[in-house]
Amino acid sequence: WSPDKGLRSVSANMSGAHEAAVRIVDVYDKETGKFSQMVVPRRRSAEIGYSLGGDQRHFDSVPGKIGMSVVGDYSLGFGRDPLGFVRWNMEQHGPVFKTRILNAPHVFVASHASASELLAGPHAADFSMARGYAQPMGDLFGPNMMLLERDERAALCQILRPIFRDFTQTCQDVVRELTARVFCGLDNGDPQGVDFYEVAKKLCTQVSTRLFLGVDAVEEEALFLHLGPLLTQHWHGITSLPIKIPGLTSGKKPAKEASAALLAIIRTRVQQAASAPLPPSPSLLHILAHAMPLEVAAQHCLLFASALVPKALASLLCSFALQLGDPKHSALRERARSDPEYLTWIMREIERLHPPFLGGRREALRDTQLAMYKIPKGYMVMYVAHFCNRDPTIFPNPEQLLPERWKDCGPHPAHVCIQPCASLFSFGGADTLCVGEQLARTICSIAATDLIQRYDWALCPGQTLSQKCIPVVRPRSAQLLFTGR
Repeated sequence: WSPDKGLRSVSANMSGAHEAAVRIVDVYDKETGKFSQMVVPRRRSAEIGYSLGGDQRHFDSVPGKIGMSVVGDYSLGFGRDPLGFVRWNMEQHGPVFKTRILNAPHVFVASHASASELLAGPHAADFSMARGYAQPMGDLFGPNMMLLERDERAALCQILRPIFRDFTQTCQDVVRELTARVFCGLDNGDPQGVDFYEVAKKLCTQVSTRLFLGVDAVEEEALFLHLGPLLTQHWHGITSLPIKIPGLTSGKKPAKEASAALLAIIRTRVQQAASAPLPPSPSLLHILAHAMPLEVAAQHCLLFASALVPKALASLLCSFALQLGDPKHSALRERARSDPEYLTWIMREIERLHPPFLGGRREALRDTQLAMYKIPKGYMVMYVAHFCNRDPTIFPNPEQLLPERWKDCGPHPAHVCIQPCASLFSFGGADTLCVGEQLARTICSIAATDLIQRYDWALCPGQTLSQKCIPVVRPRSAQLLFTGR
């Protein structure tokens, strides 16, 4: 092995038509700081490197099987249980593998190092986020930052990031007001408890329409009620299968109609906002109307106000409530009541354990490489946030809720976090990091603070706390019993 030439492979006693059965793998041991050689079955070499924090320097085809078009497609298996599908393939091939879903070749990335390389490595420019999302979103949104190529997106982000940074500071009183409104009366004495996901979704929808469109659910009730079904119909189009299946109807056509209706409303409000001075508590729509061309502002207001945002925020809040409703975490809840910083660590750990999105999707623009594998042009590459955020080489005891991982972003005990302030992949990363990342965390922090100061709660018995993963990762059941403090 050498840093410039990479890993040596050896052939086995097999015909040239087959891959070698074994490989010599150089595995880096972080404790000793040395490389050691190991002879392993070819299909397990990636898994060995993953589990030991190995630096595998080989340029081979991605392990796995693409299969024939249509008959070799695994969309149904992936759709039934995405995390189980990825976990099974990781056991067979390691944390980077290939398969066919949505009738297209996909490479799945399920390790922290490989996802970091995809988003910020030397070949990151070879992968297009715009093309990765064009299939599910292109028909339902106009040009926005998710559907722009790298240079255009970077220029737009230079405008949007400072706007979001300042807006995150100025909108907090509005979020507190809406949270107090929606969370009032959860201790209603109903023995069946409260479906907290629905409560969180109600809150986050009101926050979204108020912050992004300037529509208050009480002050403009008629418009708010009109927007609800349109946003839902638009959402159903986003979640519809992007391929046609005989005998099944698609939600794309009604979703396009909902998109047009939403844009008409948003364009009118943007035009009105642009011709008037900023109000004392401006919405993002007001700010964008004064900061960029009207059509660009309208398209991004549609993106930010779409149902994608409130569902993702509701997912995080629901995971928080379920985790801290567990009796074994009662001490964490008590400490968080008196220690706001500790609550911040808890929310960060909830985000690590329960990212609201399955991951992110890119398309290879040219023949390139990733994690020392060849990636052919046109392949889709998808990082899976659930597994990247639980990579044991970065987060020892990855299944445990350990808020201390995030303490001061300083040195950590080895059993808690190997890399201080290790990045998460819940909201993308590098130059594709969501511009609203800090806003999302602030909204969730305000809501969690209100909830934890106002109530005690417990899980209703008999629930199956399994997850639904598409299109947003969330618990299937979240019945909670609240008691006022």
